[in-house]
Amino acid sequence: MVHSYAYCGFPRALRGLQTLVAVLDERKAKGIRDNQGREASPITDTRSKYERGRDILAEISGTPADAPKANYAVLAPEIEVFLKEHLFAELFERDVLTYAERELATVAIIASLGKGVEPMLKGHMGIALNVGVTPDELRGVLAIIEKNIGRSEADNGKQVLNELLQSKGLTTKPETPIVAVENDVKKQKVTFHNRFLIDIVGDLYFPADYDATKKYAAIIVGHPFGGVKEQTSGLHARKLAELGYVALAFDASYYGESGGYPRRMESPEVRVEDFSAAVDFLTNHPAVYADKIGVIGICGGGCYSVSATQIDHRIKALATISMYDMGRARRQGVGDSQTYEQRMAILDEIGRQRTMEYGGAVRKDIRALPEKVDENTPKFAIDFLDYYDNPQRGQHPNSTGYYSYTSLAPMMNFFPFAQIETISPRPMLFIVGENAVSKYFSEDAYAKAAEPKELFVVPGATHVDLYDQPKYLKITLPKLDSFFKQHLKYLFKMKKMTYLFLLAATLGACSPKPENKIETPPKASASLFPQGDAIEGSNFNGTAYLQRLMTDSETFDVVVSDVIFEPKARNSWHSHPGGQILIATAGKGYYQEKGKPIQVLNPGDVVAIPADVVHWHGAAPDSGFTHIAINTKVHLGATQWYEPVSDEEYTNQ
Repeated sequence: MVHSYAYCGFPRALRGLQTLVAVLDERKAKGIRDNQGREASPITDTRSKYERGRDILAEISGTPADAPKANYAVLAPEIEVFLKEHLFAELFERDVLTYAERELATVAIIASLGKGVEPMLKGHMGIALNVGVTPDELRGVLAIIEKNIGRSEADNGKQVLNELLQSKGLTTKPETPIVAVENDVKKQKVTFHNRFLIDIVGDLYFPADYDATKKYAAIIVGHPFGGVKEQTSGLHARKLAELGYVALAFDASYYGESGGYPRRMESPEVRVEDFSAAVDFLTNHPAVYADKIGVIGICGGGCYSVSATQIDHRIKALATISMYDMGRARRQGVGDSQTYEQRMAILDEIGRQRTMEYGGAVRKDIRALPEKVDENTPKFAIDFLDYYDNPQRGQHPNSTGYYSYTSLAPMMNFFPFAQIETISPRPMLFIVGENAVSKYFSEDAYAKAAEPKELFVVPGATHVDLYDQPKYLKITLPKLDSFFKQHLKYLFKMKKMTYLFLLAATLGACSPKPENKIETPPKASASLFPQGDAIEGSNFNGTAYLQRLMTDSETFDVVVSDVIFEPKARNSWHSHPGGQILIATAGKGYYQEKGKPIQVLNPGDVVAIPADVVHWHGAAPDSGFTHIAINTKVHLGATQWYEPVSDEEYTNQ
C-alpha cells in the first residue's frame, strides 16, 4: 500500500490502507491471528539518497545512470530528484519486497488506471522483465485485472505488453489446446526458439491431475540421433507425466517439426543449445518450478545432454539412457573399430564434398543405418532397424535416418565428456543395457564423472530394448522416478536418522516456552514440548494446540511450531507463500494436497510442501497426532486460508 501511492496517488493508497485495517480488525475479531511481516533492513549505504536511487533505477531498468534525462526531468528537475531520492531510494530500498514483486505491483496499479498511461506501463513492464518477471506472469496480472477491474483496462494492458514483447523479439505463437492422451495424461503442442532463432517444436505433457494453479518439477527428454519426439522421447515424457512430472519432448533443430535450414543437419553446438532453449522455455512456464528441472538424454541425445548440463547450471539432475558418444563414434567408429587413417580419409572426402556443394552440386545425404540387411549386418544394426523401420514400434515419417554427409566433420570434433566432472555436485544417472553395443560409452562417462553419480545396468537388455520394451521400462521408469524425486526434491519423505538429524537441527535453534503451558493433558500422543494454547478461529475443525518454538523470522526467515491435534481434528485448506515442512513426531495423521489422495503420516515422516500448494493436515479419526511445522521464507507473506475440509473429503480414504 505504501508503494502504491507513488503510482495511483495518496487518496487511493490511503483508502487501501483503511480497507486493510478494517479487514485485519474483522479477522482478529474472528480469532484469526495474522503474522506481522518483518521490518525493512536498515540502510547501511552512506551515499546520498539521490545517488542510491539513481543506481537502483539504472540497475532495474538497464539504462546507464549517466544517460540523458527524460523530457520531464529537463522541464522540472525537482521531480527527477524527488523520484530518485524518494521512490527509488526510500521505497525501492525497503527490502520487504523484491524488485520483481514491486514491479508486478506497479504494473498492476498502472494497468488498472486504463488509458492515458501507456508509456509508463510499457516502461514498467520492461523493468519487470529485466528483474526476472516472465511474460506469462505479466499476462497473469492482466487476467486478474480483467476479472476484478474491467475488460477495457486489461485489453489496453495486453496491447502494451504485446507491443513490448514484439519489440524485444519475445513473441510466441498462440498456444494450442491441451488435449487428453493415454491414461488421462494431457499434452500440448508448444513452440519456443533457441539462441540461433530456430523455432523448436515440442510436446509438453501434464499429469492426469494437472492443476493450473500449481507448479511441478519438470523433465526434458532429448531424442536419439536421427529421431523425433513421437518416438522413445515422447514415450518417456508421457510415462513421466503419469508419475506426476511436467515433461517435454522436443524435435531437435533441423529435424521433425522444428525449424532450421537446410534440413537434417547434425550440428553438435545447435543440438546442445536446443537443451538450454528447452530450459529457457520451462523456466518461464507457469506450471514449472524453475529450480526443479531435470534432463534425460536418450542415445545420441545423451551425449548432447551431458554437454548441455556442463554449461547450463539450471539443469539440476541428469539421466541418460543407452547413451551414444556421437563424437567418439564418428571419430573411431562403433566399438572403436575405425583407424586414424580411415578418419583422415573421411575428412578429406568431406572437404571435397563441401567444395562441390558450394559450387552447386547436389547435397550428399547418408543414412546412419544400413539400407539392406545381409549375413554381414551386425546384430546391433538389425536391432536399430527393428525399431526405426517397424511401424509397430518407432517408425515415423519424420525420422528417415538420413543426414548431411558433411555433418560428420563437426561431430568428429565433438568431445562431450571433456568437462563432465564439472557437472558435480549435480547428480548423474547412466542407464544402460547389459548387452548394449553402446555400453562402453556410459562406462566411460561414469569413470570420468565426479560424484554423485550412478551407473545402472539393466540385466539382459540391448541398446534399443530400453527405448520402448515394456519389460525393461518396468525397471527403468521406477529408477528414473526415484532419481528425480530425490534430487529435484519434488515431494519426499524422510525416515529414521534423517528425521533425527533434522529434528536435532531444529531443536538447536529454539527453546520451549513453558510459561504458556496448559495443564489439561492432550488426547494426542505426547509431544516433545510443552503443550501450547488451544487454537481458536474458523480455520480449524476440532481441537488442536499450538506452541511456537521459534518466531525470530527476521534472523532465520522461518517460524517453527509444535502442533497437537486431537482425534479427527484438522485445519482448513490453506497454502504458504514460502512453503512449509511438516515433521510427524507422534500419533497418526493425515496430509492431503488439492486433487491428490490423502497421505497417512506416522512418526518420522517428513513432508516438504512447495510454495503456494493448497493442502490440509490433521489427525486420523482413531488417533491423536503431533507434528512440528516449519514455515519457510515467511517474509513472502502470511498463510492463505480457504474453505474448511468437509467430512466427505476427510473420510475419502
